[in-house]
Amino acid sequence: MKILLNFITESLGDNIAFSAYADAYQKKHNCDLYVKTVWSNIFQTDNDKVHFISSIGQEVFDKQIDIEFEFVDKPLQKIICDKLDLDYKEVVPRVKTETGQKFEKKKKYVCISTHSTAQMKYWTDGGWDKTVKYLKNLGYDVYAIDKYKVFGSDQKRNKIPIKALDETGDYPIEYRIEQIKNCDFFIGLSTGLSWLAWALGKKVVMISGCTDSHSEFFSNNYRVINESVCHGCLNDVSIDNKNRILSEGWMYCPRNKNFECSKKISFEMVKQKIDKCIKEINE
Repeated sequence: MKILLNFITESLGDNIAFSAYADAYQKKHNCDLYVKTVWSNIFQTDNDKVHFISSIGQEVFDKQIDIEFEFVDKPLQKIICDKLDLDYKEVVPRVKTETGQKFEKKKKYVCISTHSTAQMKYWTDGGWDKTVKYLKNLGYDVYAIDKYKVFGSDQKRNKIPIKALDETGDYPIEYRIEQIKNCDFFIGLSTGLSWLAWALGKKVVMISGCTDSHSEFFSNNYRVINESVCHGCLNDVSIDNKNRILSEGWMYCPRNKNFECSKKISFEMVKQKIDKCIKEINE
């Protein structure tokens, strides 16, 4: 039997999260499994009955299952487990690490990602500049590895931290893998590059207020969230996030709290998680 798992979402984070369960599904159904994903070039498996593909071509399948992101109150990986009737257990995806790219640095460094797909996910009010300064004082180089140096909308333009080393640009994902796999640790938001860093075995300091702490991965996640203020709106099933994001645009704040969830995350909160991360790396 030939089965197709069709990842409708093109988000890097979604695809990385979902890819981890291809092997378990194939073994459960003893099938030839094809996984269609726009990120097929970065995934690997030792299972010769699992195939990551970017297009279908003339292939004919006995069954097709469409997988897409949902705004639900559950971990991202549980979405695909529920869809495929698999027992949920966090699984670290396998990503190719032999890239053919070069990013050789002698000094220890940290990679950061400060941009996202909506303003609600951003950490603003100068926190990033303080973080970069702190890391540099600890002896780290800090590389900003987002695609854009400035990103946002006409209503809000977000810039990378002033003192970060600018590695922004439209580089292939393999180059980002090469950068991340050799860094000491990664600091980012609830975005695809954080998921990529996790898949590469890196400790991740994740700064996010608009998602609940159970929404992303748990292992190697030094999660920064202020649960004493409004938070977790993207996991609130009473809010029509899917349609409201489309209609309200870049500055959409689900509960109209002016992005309180991120603005109330202080540099000291992030510093505490950085210190814990470094301490455990050294141990």
